[in-house]
Amino acid sequence: MSKIVYVCFRNADLRISLKKDIEQISQRITPDNFTPAVPKIVELPGITYGIVNPLDLVIEKNGTVLLGCIYGEDECWWEPKKKFPDGSYALFRSDTDTIEIVSDVVGSRTIWYFKNEDLFIAATSQRAIISLIGDFEFNPKVIPWLLSSGSLGPSNCWDSRLQMVQPDSSIIINRSTWEITKTANNVPFCVKSGSDESHESDLKKSLTQTFKSLKLDFAKWGLLLSGGYDSRTILCFLNLVNTNLSKLRAITWGLNKSQNKVGNDAFVARKLANYFRLPHKYYSTDLSEESIEKVFERFLVCGEGRIDHIAGYLDGFKIWKSLYEDNVQGIIRGDVCFNELHVYSTESTYKLIGMALCSDYANLMDYEKYNLPKQEIPGHLQRRPDESLTTFRDRFYLEGRIPTVLAALNDLKLPYVELINPLLSRRVINTIKGLPEHLRTKKVMFKNILHAITPNIEFATEGATAEKRNVLKHDSVVNFLCKELGTEQAKAIVPELFLAYILDNVKVAAEKQVEKKRNNLKGIVYKYLPIFLIKKTRRMNVLKPTADFNLLAFRLYIVCKMNKIFSEDADFRTLKGQRFQGERELQ
Repeated sequence: MSKIVYVCFRNADLRISLKKDIEQISQRITPDNFTPAVPKIVELPGITYGIVNPLDLVIEKNGTVLLGCIYGEDECWWEPKKKFPDGSYALFRSDTDTIEIVSDVVGSRTIWYFKNEDLFIAATSQRAIISLIGDFEFNPKVIPWLLSSGSLGPSNCWDSRLQMVQPDSSIIINRSTWEITKTANNVPFCVKSGSDESHESDLKKSLTQTFKSLKLDFAKWGLLLSGGYDSRTILCFLNLVNTNLSKLRAITWGLNKSQNKVGNDAFVARKLANYFRLPHKYYSTDLSEESIEKVFERFLVCGEGRIDHIAGYLDGFKIWKSLYEDNVQGIIRGDVCFNELHVYSTESTYKLIGMALCSDYANLMDYEKYNLPKQEIPGHLQRRPDESLTTFRDRFYLEGRIPTVLAALNDLKLPYVELINPLLSRRVINTIKGLPEHLRTKKVMFKNILHAITPNIEFATEGATAEKRNVLKHDSVVNFLCKELGTEQAKAIVPELFLAYILDNVKVAAEKQVEKKRNNLKGIVYKYLPIFLIKKTRRMNVLKPTADFNLLAFRLYIVCKMNKIFSEDADFRTLKGQRFQGERELQ
């Protein structure tokens, strides 16, 4: 989607123009490999908002802005305090009395906000907010989370004063009293009575209704197509509801060598596209000819350092530049709302859904001795006393992983295109929350429904992109990371002893073969150990894996580089030191 910054002044009579500021901010937060549309800036009484790279898909009405897509029709979507619409969006609603910022049901695109006694700023870019308020207070709590999971961690922001709008909730500002309130939908996991067959019928109905509600001009949209279950589910349901797919473009990416490899995502996706007669384009993610420094910096500009998944962007975002220039304004993604793996303890749940803790790794478990801040899990994401492990797994995936990891991955693409996730519709999620646990685990219900409508084409057994760890072992990358982490600036952010510990252990791929064999042996042992022994070895710190040091170095590079970027944003002239009590014009 386009990005937005939305500013509300407490004194609605002020005449303060932010036009020049927002124009300059838009240049700073836009990647340098394409020419975006001119930012759209709207100034209303007490409100100014700017849309960076405004696409045709952006909807505006009476000072309300919808970035994304509503599924179906909602006559009051723009009115504050009305029900939250179904869809994939960031919604900024206003009238003369109220400002309301609404997140979709899973927080698939993150909205950040800042409020003081004079102004309220909400944005889909943390950098835009920091640029406007004019100073930066680094939040050290992100460091342990980035080290262990490669993300900022649940609800964390780069600046300690910023807050995140939680999934399926809103922030409401009373423009008269300047009071802030929060509203949220709280639909619990609660198994509905009925047979497996009736549950399957309910889920299929929810999926069908969701896809019937999509009102898309497919000439402007593309479908991310892999060889797995999720994107195929979207394709089959679009076909099932008799949608004219002739203009929908199927898009797959990966290494060049993956295209003709049987069983690979790229190979299977091409067969699916041919079967449904979709135009299909394959994009290479092989390493860009640009310098690794340029590729890394663009990665951080696009995603603001929220995630470490660099492997899919080694082309320097050439894919996304091409899509934008080909007038593919929107992308349909196949994210789902639950994890399919079995969990055996509360502690194991975080790692199994991709949000590992420092305590999960032998070389990170004593991180606090280096004066790094304690890693904390928000109270609302901790397991409840009456909650089964399976339900906790699915709830944490929905409320923790999607808004932290998947939303961060969305952020990487949003400077170029819009994104929607129909498998994350409110209808589908509420139905899944009513399924018995055995139908949620391993995607049993999804797979049953898909197998009934899919063509007889095999499913992929391997991905098409490079492994992140392999990329980070290239000599050029290792040398670059060591140089970046050896600076005085890096030592001012990350404790020097910890930096030295990481850098001393960074090795190129050839030097890691012995460790690779040892880790493979651990995997074989785990495969055949009973669960009670796995639990015991975890408690004894036996067979606890070692986090890859090259990956840790890259994650620390993100910390240091983003600290520098935000500090430069804070020096950008905007509202720093200003008070907004009288009437004046800022030029």
